[in-house]
Amino acid sequence: MSNREPEITLPVVIQRDFFTSLSDDQAIQILIPIIGEKEARAYVQKCRYFAIDHFNNYEGTIFWLVKAGYTLKQHASKLGPCYKNFDYLQTWNFNDEPTFDSLVFWVPRLVPDGIRKTANEQLNYLARLSKKYDLPADHLTDFGSVTLNSGLILSYFNQTKERVPPDRLWIRTSARGSDGSRFDLGDFDERGLYCSGYDLGGGFVDDLGCFALGIVKLAA
Repeated sequence: MSNREPEITLPVVIQRDFFTSLSDDQAIQILIPIIGEKEARAYVQKCRYFAIDHFNNYEGTIFWLVKAGYTLKQHASKLGPCYKNFDYLQTWNFNDEPTFDSLVFWVPRLVPDGIRKTANEQLNYLARLSKKYDLPADHLTDFGSVTLNSGLILSYFNQTKERVPPDRLWIRTSARGSDGSRFDLGDFDERGLYCSGYDLGGGFVDDLGCFALGIVKLAA
């Protein structure tokens, strides 16, 4: 009997499919050429343990293959339901940072105990979680771009029909407008995902949480 690992077929991704969910095994196969098999398996195992242990036994999708070129203004309303098709933000002045080829670790749950904190408190809390679960040093270091977060939220909705954040709550992102205000995403109901640019001081807001995510770049 052969001891070889079973062959894993990776998802076929066409040009318009910027976000593709991956199984843990598919994530390992993508990472092996980059960091080696032992390190790839250890990384995925740590991420899965974090998802299960810290997010109330969450066992759903935590890895996404992200392709380059997705932007908030151009692509979000085509990907999934957005409030007023995001027409209102087309004139906003901010860095609509396009995605790049990457494997993204993302738990589609608000970080427990991460809500009702200032932005700095949330970032410090994420840093403590990263250290506790021995995640890579560049994981859980910020809130992620508004572009990436929107794509993950809408792609997850397309896959599961589950709206995150739930209960019309919000999440902070790392994107800022020209006036220094931070962009938030949420209030996701039947009208679609909403984007707000009014988080001016990064202070305490009672319906504003955060996600945990990390990015592994796949191309130079």
